[in-house]
Amino acid sequence: MTESGEYHSHNTKQLKEEELKEMLMRLKEIEEDLREFGVKK
Repeated sequence: MTESGEYHSHNTKQLKEEELKEMLMRLKEIEEDLREFGVKK
């Protein structure tokens, strides 16, 4: 990768807590775990 094309904290969007939670809740693995443990979204 070139220097300008590198992936690091200065060129990526930092998610707010609610954005991160929404993203994680869409993952199949998370949905399955929540269902397995009887946790409601």
